Amino acid sequence: DKQTFEVRPTPHGRKVIPTKLVLKIKIGSDGRIDKFKARCCVLGFRQTKGLDFNPDNVYSPMTEPTTIRTLLAIANKLNLNVDHLDIKTAFLNGILPPDEQFFCSPPPGFPLPEGFCWQLKRGLYGAHQSGAIWSTTFRTWVKTTLPLFAEAGAERCVYVKRQHADGTMVDLDKLRDITLEPGERLIILVMNTDDLLILYTDSARDEVDTFEKVLNQSFEATPRAPVDQYLGMHVTRNRAQRLLALDGRRHVYNYIHELGYDQKSTTTVTTPLDPNIVYSLEDCPTEVDVELRNGVLD
Repeated sequence: DKQTFEVRPTPHGRKVIPTKLVLKIKIGSDGRIDKFKARCCVLGFRQTKGLDFNPDNVYSPMTEPTTIRTLLAIANKLNLNVDHLDIKTAFLNGILPPDEQFFCSPPPGFPLPEGFCWQLKRGLYGAHQSGAIWSTTFRTWVKTTLPLFAEAGAERCVYVKRQHADGTMVDLDKLRDITLEPGERLIILVMNTDDLLILYTDSARDEVDTFEKVLNQSFEATPRAPVDQYLGMHVTRNRAQRLLALDGRRHVYNYIHELGYDQKSTTTVTTPLDPNIVYSLEDCPTEVDVELRNGVLD
């Protein structure tokens, strides 16, 4: 659908880079299996610098974790709506420059006639330049499609649109307290790879609805919903009490799942060990119980 590749005769003397299917089980914030994912990834470590990618165009900006926490704290303070959506197959929206279109072999199970290969037209997961090209694609799209949004200082992944009740733009360079004027419309976009966080006032809901429609005209996205997880963080919110908490429960559930346990049938405690006890080298056993270490118990 994305016209990611074209089948071409393998160029003489040109190295063909393998691809493979990467399978992943995504765990939700409640520990249940959310979805099964399969991605076709190129073995980017086999790319040749200067031939398969431009070494000066591989940087993809990300938002500082402190910035995300600060924005969530501001959203909690101002009682903003905090929604989240994903751009589906984000990297495939980035078009490779002609001089960076490299050649791949399809993954096992997708054979081609002998002497033929894929010529990549768009960024594929695993390639050095894919993240940078997608980041540039989205940044250019914001500047051309949403000219009223301004980048938030040095944060290249955060965009702000702030208007007075009469529709005039608020001077973002003017320092002010963390307050909103009556009827003020505020929208903050935070994009990290394919995860888009949208913070906005109730007065700007119609504009955000329009933004979502415009976004889907260019990039296919998941339906917008109140944030539950963002960049591995689980977000719990009680707007009535103005409380917002972050935790890493998904990582814990992933760890339990990888060990082969069911998190619903295992015993849970708030603190696994007594925090008041300090252990030392003398407390360690002289011999390692291999069965205990491997989780083999009677």
